[in-house]
Amino acid sequence: MKISQKFAFCFLLIACLQCSKTKNPLQNPEIRETEFQSENVSYQSIGLTLNGVLTIPLVEDDVPGVLIINRFGQIDRDGEIVDNDSVDVPIYKMLAEYLSSHNFAVLRYDKRSLPEYNIGRSNISEYDQLKDIHASINFLRNRSEVDENSIFIIGHEEGGNLASVAASEKDAIKGIVLIASPAFAVDTLMLARITSDPNTSNEVKFYTRVAFNYFRNNHKYNYIIDYYVMGYRIPYWCQWMNYSQNADSIITNLNKDVFAIQGLADETYPSGTLERNLECWNCIASQSESIEFKAYEKVTHLLLDKNTSEVSEAVLEGILVWMYENSITRYKGRVDISLMPSSLLNKRIDDQ
Repeated sequence: MKISQKFAFCFLLIACLQCSKTKNPLQNPEIRETEFQSENVSYQSIGLTLNGVLTIPLVEDDVPGVLIINRFGQIDRDGEIVDNDSVDVPIYKMLAEYLSSHNFAVLRYDKRSLPEYNIGRSNISEYDQLKDIHASINFLRNRSEVDENSIFIIGHEEGGNLASVAASEKDAIKGIVLIASPAFAVDTLMLARITSDPNTSNEVKFYTRVAFNYFRNNHKYNYIIDYYVMGYRIPYWCQWMNYSQNADSIITNLNKDVFAIQGLADETYPSGTLERNLECWNCIASQSESIEFKAYEKVTHLLLDKNTSEVSEAVLEGILVWMYENSITRYKGRVDISLMPSSLLNKRIDDQ
């Protein structure tokens, strides 16, 4: 195929992929290094059929697999808030396509809290979401295009806490990437978010403080007590609080490679919680050489560059470099180095 034809096909592919509400900041044809395809998929979890999208590189050999776990809330597979009129950034779609253009098969799915499943947030626990993660990992490992022994998880915020627990339960997980994941009790973070919101009434702020205090002192997961915060009940919050406040021990005992990321312009960590999270992650990373932590200046919760409002290429490249370094042992001699961005070439791992 001639060079001009290649660029024409690349622009056509990009145009076909523009189905989100916001302009894709990754539409530079130089970024799309190899072709991939997107496939709508469904698979069974406990009590429901999960719906998602698998992006697959168009290569002959099997490739490493990646599972993306969404942040807190009614977030769909692309990273957009369901039933919300605001223009959201489809960060998971962008991340999946970026990684698939560099030889990773990426699965992302709709959380069970979404209206399409007719379950209702009040009937969901973190245990349920862990079951969904295990079902997603099994689906990914059973795909013929994926190397079942080279699976990564990317967890965003709440998804990071869930990814850490799931990785501790699955030997097949090679490594995890944790984005803006709280490493201290999440009730402290949520309370800070609510109390710092000028649009939240004092009544709601008071109720939330009382509810979280009850959650913290009640570990019997009593469904009879109808305390709700943001639509979720006691079991859900007690479980997430447990995972987040024990992030240190969970992660340091994983015996897996971990790459934790925190944006320094993360607007969802108010009132000193950002500084606290940075301190926690620096402490965790200091305990093991297999744990890497990196803070990115001017990067928001959705991985946007604060100055340009576009997805931070530094973060995307950082994730890609880390994944290449942690998967290249098996793929040494098979990974096409020409598919890597030029900035990655000097980060190649020498043959052992």
